[in-house]
Amino acid sequence: MPGVAHIARCDQCRQAKKKCDGLKPECGRCRRLGLQCGGPHVQRYKFVAEQFRFKNRGAMVVHNNPSSESEATAQSLMKLLEVTEIGYDLDPHKIFFHHLPQRLESSPALRASVNAVEKSWQFMRYGQCRSEALQLYGMAMKAVRVALKDPSQAYTVSTVLAIHTLMVSQEFLIYPEIPSTAHLKMMFHLLRHAVKHGWIQEFEHILLMAVTWGIIWESMVQPYIKLEPWFHDLVKAPSQGPHKRTYTTYTAYHTSMAQVQKYLADPEGHSRQILHAYQLFKLEQPPIREACEKADAAAVDKDAPLSAHKYKYNIQTFAAYQIMLGIAAVLNRILRKLHPHDEQLTLDMNFLCDEAIWAAQVSSGYKPIGSGFAPETLVTVWSVMETSAESVKLEAAILNYWSDDETGERWMGRARVLKTYMDEMMEDKPREMQASSEGLVEEFEACST
Repeated sequence: MPGVAHIARCDQCRQAKKKCDGLKPECGRCRRLGLQCGGPHVQRYKFVAEQFRFKNRGAMVVHNNPSSESEATAQSLMKLLEVTEIGYDLDPHKIFFHHLPQRLESSPALRASVNAVEKSWQFMRYGQCRSEALQLYGMAMKAVRVALKDPSQAYTVSTVLAIHTLMVSQEFLIYPEIPSTAHLKMMFHLLRHAVKHGWIQEFEHILLMAVTWGIIWESMVQPYIKLEPWFHDLVKAPSQGPHKRTYTTYTAYHTSMAQVQKYLADPEGHSRQILHAYQLFKLEQPPIREACEKADAAAVDKDAPLSAHKYKYNIQTFAAYQIMLGIAAVLNRILRKLHPHDEQLTLDMNFLCDEAIWAAQVSSGYKPIGSGFAPETLVTVWSVMETSAESVKLEAAILNYWSDDETGERWMGRARVLKTYMDEMMEDKPREMQASSEGLVEEFEACST
């Protein structure tokens, strides 16, 4: 290093980076090669003292605080996404939330919705600050309503994301919240506008998959949202397949689920497709059931704590199976209409009922966020069952799934509503979706009052 004495070498050996024997008056290497040797010596460096003077004598200050409201919101969100506690890890929503920070600055509605999510999560986890959480949720609803009434804000990706974020906040704040059809219908209306006017290209594919999933599911169990050709084209994703997820099946994929509404509307016209979809479920069911059993065994192994990767795998596996069970139950209901005397279909329905109860039990250790789809599966399966000992058992499972009777009763209320809708569709009495955008805004406003 500079300033430290090096080994004694002549200049010729030093320049050639060769060893020098240090003989005087000339070293052996120079004598052998016929080089002029000045004799060995130690090369030293002279240090020159320098004085530095700062022109600005003011103290240097490092700002740890965010410079804007958007930055503060983004920092809080990213901190929330770092939570790894079982049951409160945001893994089901992480991919969606990771795409929000860069949009916060340009969208007051999205910013308010993210603030509401953060405070709602804190209330769900710690049971504190409920009034503040409700206040932020109300402010977010107001911000979204303002955006919906302003054409320059309404028809933007950020407003769609704000509505979806509101639904997540609602789920955390009033867990387990029954899905809001008004929110889903509004997102459906905005997506239709996006396709028609070209701004659908501004969506990242992963965001489209997130916001369309709830629409697809609700369209399957309720007739208020009629999926149109543009929507089916929208959810087609050739580059995305079941293998892209930790554990997904074709039965539970967007494009497959979106077909169920067609089957409900015209069972006779789609009888072959319905039977094919049902048989596909039967093929996919055993391996994912086995995967769920292994996930359950790993979860109760005290000698091997769950890693973050294993936790993610487990909750996605349980969710995929529960989604499959809900879809299969609806397909079974349609097939029972087409083949009313097929006893095997009744046996299958009882099997689906038992599996829905089992899946809810084994995934309950991941409550509340990690098992978020369990209640929806339970009520969907119940809504397509005939009154029987099995349906009574399933109703008891729904009521007992939560620690308080009020929550169980609310979900049984949803189950009864879904059963009414399903029975009407089986009797060819579908209800029409409200098409007026003004009416949708009014309905959206009403759901927050």
